[in-house]
Amino acid sequence: ELVDRRAGFEPAAKALDAAAALLGDEPGDTQAEADQWLELMIHGRASYLLWRDDFDAAAAVLEQVRPVVEARGNASRRYAFYLYSAMERVNRARLRSDDQAVADMRRAVAAARESHDAKSTGYGTYFLGWALALRGDLAEARHQFTQSLEIADRVGESHLRANSLGSLVMMAVSSHDVGTVRDLTPRAVAAAQALGHNYVSWGIAPLAWLAWQEGRPDDVVRIAAEADAANEGTTGGGNQYRW
Repeated sequence: ELVDRRAGFEPAAKALDAAAALLGDEPGDTQAEADQWLELMIHGRASYLLWRDDFDAAAAVLEQVRPVVEARGNASRRYAFYLYSAMERVNRARLRSDDQAVADMRRAVAAARESHDAKSTGYGTYFLGWALALRGDLAEARHQFTQSLEIADRVGESHLRANSLGSLVMMAVSSHDVGTVRDLTPRAVAAAQALGHNYVSWGIAPLAWLAWQEGRPDDVVRIAAEADAANEGTTGGGNQYRW
């Protein structure tokens, strides 16, 4: 319900409330109860509030669970906790990253590796690159995106592949590296198109920049219009950057 953004998130909120009514307000006495409560609070409540851009409420939930995560959280729960903590901080600052956000992302990656979950490690690595890129650390961001792409290819994670390729293209654009943009963009376009409408603008927009660098003004206007049309009414896939 949450990922589908169904009915303005109302069904997701009702499902989370129903789970909370069963689990209660405290983490419980056993490790299994604590783990289930942390899953509801982090993967459920905090995630829901971040999707709603309710940063104050998300931060309050994360602070509520922090002592339980630190005392009783397994590696998977610590991965999600630090990931969402960093995301809350970056999004609250309107896509500006700082040392604390990067540090939390590094903690998330370390916890994902400890859990031996390749998918979580891949996404944690990708979002570490994202936080570094927003802070302006382009060289290390490029390294992290390259690693997340390798993991995506190894485990067959299509969303991670599209995001990693698109981000590597963004790094090349930021560095005015025409050759790398030319080489990578066809792969990024194919990965985006395989996922469907939400990712199309993310994939094709760099082609407008490439056309500009190559002196093809008519193509610049045409591709930019296509990317903007694909952006209409979509979420995710880099659309927040409004190419």
